[in-house]
Amino acid sequence: MLPQEKTQEPTEKAFPGPVTRERLEEAVEISNLAMEISSFSLRFRIHEESGRVQVKVVDSATGEIIREVPPEYMLKIAASIKEMLDNLHEMVGVLVNEIV
Repeated sequence: MLPQEKTQEPTEKAFPGPVTRERLEEAVEISNLAMEISSFSLRFRIHEESGRVQVKVVDSATGEIIREVPPEYMLKIAASIKEMLDNLHEMVGVLVNEIV
């Protein structure tokens, strides 16, 4: 049996240190440039309202969006839930008596 080595997670090797918004946007830009080579491209973006990453599969010839992961409507739902939770303290007295 071979001794097991402790290995770093792939993200630790690629991005040592904390992941900042700037580093994430840089990775998105690099990924977008790399994917323009094939007939189908992947477009990465950060959904502003929810803060989640979205990937769009795009036909390079026509520019048509073939698929979105996660779909736009799901990101809108996530943003709405996030906003509701962020504003939960304002609902005290309207929906609930107190926050526990």
